[in-house]
Amino acid sequence: MSAQVLTVACPKCKARFQAPASLMGKKVKCKKCGGVVPVVQAREEEEWSRNPNPYGVTRENYNVIRCPFCAHELESEDQKICLNCGFNLVTRQRMETKVLEPVTPVEWTLWLMPGIASALAMIVCILAILCLLLAKPDLTDYGLGWLQFKQGVREAPAIYASVGLGFLAFLAGRFAFIRLVLNPKPPEAPKRKKREAAD
Repeated sequence: MSAQVLTVACPKCKARFQAPASLMGKKVKCKKCGGVVPVVQAREEEEWSRNPNPYGVTRENYNVIRCPFCAHELESEDQKICLNCGFNLVTRQRMETKVLEPVTPVEWTLWLMPGIASALAMIVCILAILCLLLAKPDLTDYGLGWLQFKQGVREAPAIYASVGLGFLAFLAGRFAFIRLVLNPKPPEAPKRKKREAAD
């Protein structure tokens, strides 16, 4: 069984060498400079003095603008939202991230069908107004002749029917424009937890 050894440092030349633990508290001669060295365990502070940066600490630039929530470096002073964590620097709230389900063809169809139906309804209303105003075709055979203008005379039922159909055409056209032009993509639903667990 080998004897225990201690690492000893010379206070004069800073040379380090090993000595048996049995010499603890005694003095020995330094092999390098010949000075007298007390046999004590070399302190860790001396190790640190040899390496001024033992843990690899790096200096940070404190002039960098960082997110107050995650400390991620921001690209500019005018940046309103942290792209790393979603923290809003103006409202001081963190935006929630959601995993969304992909939109299926069935959902596309169900979303667009009301808009298409409204566009068709608008066209039918406009054709009906033209039918009432031009009195073509003649609706007398169907018992609806009282709705049409006759010989340039504007009768009250024809006016009311035209105004009502015009209003319906406006509403249907407005809805069709919003659904088909302004907002054609169906909303994406958040991912369901069951599917998330299965994945």
